[in-house]
Amino acid sequence: MPHEDELKITTKDEDMLDVLDDISDPLKLLQVGTGLMRLLSTKQGIATATGAVLQAAFKGHYVEQLSQGWETLKENGKVAEDQFTCETITEMADFLDSMKVADQTRFDVAQNFFNQCCRNDRTENERHLIRQLLILIRELSSEEIRILRAAYELNKETANAQEKPTGFDEWSLVVAKKLGHNLRHLVARYDEHMISLSLLGYRTLSDKSGLSYIGNYRLTDLGLRFCSILEEEPN
Repeated sequence: MPHEDELKITTKDEDMLDVLDDISDPLKLLQVGTGLMRLLSTKQGIATATGAVLQAAFKGHYVEQLSQGWETLKENGKVAEDQFTCETITEMADFLDSMKVADQTRFDVAQNFFNQCCRNDRTENERHLIRQLLILIRELSSEEIRILRAAYELNKETANAQEKPTGFDEWSLVVAKKLGHNLRHLVARYDEHMISLSLLGYRTLSDKSGLSYIGNYRLTDLGLRFCSILEEEPN
């Protein structure tokens, strides 16, 4: 028999009940977090939710930013509520759940992809792709996103392959200069992870100083698509 204290519904629980009362607004679901949504099959389940689950609830200021951005896009006729899908909401919710610390850069990218996925002019195939990229953002750090952006911008600035670096040391230094810190070893620190995510071409030679692919500033087709969608503005 649960202890009496465990059955007491707090003010926070009542707020969450209000959210669940209005599930017609998909963004309101983000306020309760995926951990809580998956645990609770009924409203009464909130009463026995553990503190650990409540701690997984989404950070309010991020949800507020997402809601404000969404309202602006609706007013501009760029998105419609019927463009929401369960998959899109779930992926955005999972991203917010994965954030252990505040990270505005990563949130801005995820919010952009979320809005892109719900744009009126997107096909279902395009939405599926963007949802996959939203999953990918969960595995990227802010610095890795900056590196990818820098490589993408450098690729646009160079007219042909002859102007692109042919070795890793040169590539990492040029990217570091583009980022403004000139620390190629900071760029190198993140390289293997981005290669493992298939966003950058792998390195060659026994000392890893060579590049398997110098086209597109090492960005793979996945890396290029990621950056091209990242560059788009939904509004």
